[in-house]
Amino acid sequence: AISLLSNVILPTNVWILDTGATSHMCCNPGLMHDIKPLTDSLSVKFPDGNTALVTHSGSVFLTPLSLVITNVLLIPSFHFNLISIGSFIFSDSFQDLFHFHSMSCAGPCADEGVGSW
Repeated sequence: AISLLSNVILPTNVWILDTGATSHMCCNPGLMHDIKPLTDSLSVKFPDGNTALVTHSGSVFLTPLSLVITNVLLIPSFHFNLISIGSFIFSDSFQDLFHFHSMSCAGPCADEGVGSW
């Protein structure tokens, strides 16, 4: 996905949902909270073979959804913000976004006595 976007310029507050990313990544330190410098050197390798240095980690608050994304890597030399779908679905933020307290069935199954559970 990133190689397809190599010539695209996006505002630094736009987030891309990425099924191939193993970590959340941010290029804009102004979007992050609880920023901490990394104690060990870390770099990420992108699908096109390029690498970039990770300088800090922290959290990002996604305002419209009222979600906090944690363990976000700050990569100032990168030009995109990525939400790792793989990391997100196992996070507390995902659980907060999708509360499945009950389900209702509309249509043919409702007529068969399978209303809600």
